[in-house]
Amino acid sequence: MSKSKTGNRQVLSRRDALKLSAGAGVAAAITSAAHASDSIKTGVHQQQPPFCSTPASAVAHTKYGKVRGFVSGDVFTFKGVPYGQDTGGENRWLPAKPPVPWEGEYPALIYGANCPQRLHDWHSQEQVFLQDWDDGRQSEDMLKLDIWTPSLTGSRAVMFYIHGGGFEFGSSYELPSHEGANMARYHDVVQVSVNHRLNALGFLDVSEVGGTGYEDSSNVGMTDLVAALKWVQEAPGLSV
Repeated sequence: MSKSKTGNRQVLSRRDALKLSAGAGVAAAITSAAHASDSIKTGVHQQQPPFCSTPASAVAHTKYGKVRGFVSGDVFTFKGVPYGQDTGGENRWLPAKPPVPWEGEYPALIYGANCPQRLHDWHSQEQVFLQDWDDGRQSEDMLKLDIWTPSLTGSRAVMFYIHGGGFEFGSSYELPSHEGANMARYHDVVQVSVNHRLNALGFLDVSEVGGTGYEDSSNVGMTDLVAALKWVQEAPGLSV
């Protein structure tokens, strides 16, 4: 155990974290290399006329800085917008922290990383093809959300989508049905999807090892969702 302390919390070093994870049988969830099954659906925005553009009108103001998205088929899209800090290192197994404000325009053009997880061991190319499944890339810097809206002005209902997977696996974009452009285009709503901590990274109690500073470690995946909902409430520039 690292001897450095912050309040009542002993900081878990990476070595400590790996030992703890290995003991729980989840080391692969943290240390395995990220693999993508395809292009992370980067081509989906090209399927709707008048195709994709990133005009000045697709820049929105948030509490933490400007974000630049793109417009496709009259829908404003912002992908991979930070709603929290990197959950790796000293932030691992701690409640979500607000993002650090940034200068300039944040490029919110592609989906963010997914929580590290055991990837599907499917061997059927036909199954992956039919579902258009995408495991995407993985990183502990995964507190990102995606937004589709028909306009950056006015007010409208917000649909906040939390992906399935039993809080063990999955992501906000693993299936094409998670993509929210059509909801925004045809139903005049804002759709928001979110990635958050899963499995051992989101719900493992490490307080007996790390001390009272980690007393919320068994539920940090939920603190991520609360942080994302708070971000949505504080983002009038995105009409949410």
